[in-house]
Amino acid sequence: DCLDYKNADCYELEYIVEGLMYHKPTVYRLGFTIHPKSTTNLLLSFEIENKSWDIDRDGMNNNINKYKIGFEYAPLDSYPIRAGLVYSESVFNAIGPTSMLTLGTGKKFGNIEFDIAMNYSILNYRYIDIFPTLNNYYNSNCNTVSCDEVTESNLTFLTTIKIGF
Repeated sequence: DCLDYKNADCYELEYIVEGLMYHKPTVYRLGFTIHPKSTTNLLLSFEIENKSWDIDRDGMNNNINKYKIGFEYAPLDSYPIRAGLVYSESVFNAIGPTSMLTLGTGKKFGNIEFDIAMNYSILNYRYIDIFPTLNNYYNSNCNTVSCDEVTESNLTFLTTIKIGF
């Protein structure tokens, strides 16, 4: 009887992992950086990343790309200016791609580095009304009921202080 806490057979813990499986994607990245000789304080970079899975999943993309482009301009004796743009395809068919704009700057004072950055991203998707009039709401989709177009934006500020020893 497992109601008796002194019964040692009741302390066995069984982990059931049936149905729980993680498939690690294959990732390829290709990037390059341009540092023009005419402008020594300018840096341009570009990167493309591809992720693919070897499994078929309903409602999901098995092959997605992410594109990144950025630059840094560092005037002499001043704060550098960094900016970038990231465009990422979505893993889920129901969610649109994500676009992100990044801005930042930083400065080094002896052993201490200080960085400040801002990220702004936009994401679009369709969402079923949270107050449905259907009886069979949980078996419906955007093809059978009206869905709201949602535009989600996110603004993030980041600061970093790094101390070297």
